[in-house]
Amino acid sequence: MADRTYWENLIKGELVQRREEGCDVTVIERKFNEASKDSVAGLEAIFAELEALPIKEDFPYVEPS
Repeated sequence: MADRTYWENLIKGELVQRREEGCDVTVIERKFNEASKDSVAGLEAIFAELEALPIKEDFPYVEPS
């Protein structure tokens, strides 16, 4: 089972990645910064939200598969 530190690091990296891919991570980044880092389940939920973000419609680039 992954611990709190694993999820924190994963989310930090994924925030960068999703932003670079054209997603608006503002709301989720705020949730992450305000979240209790003691709750692994809460961090897992934030990560799931992050993965589900759509790419902004006005994003000028198309990411290759």
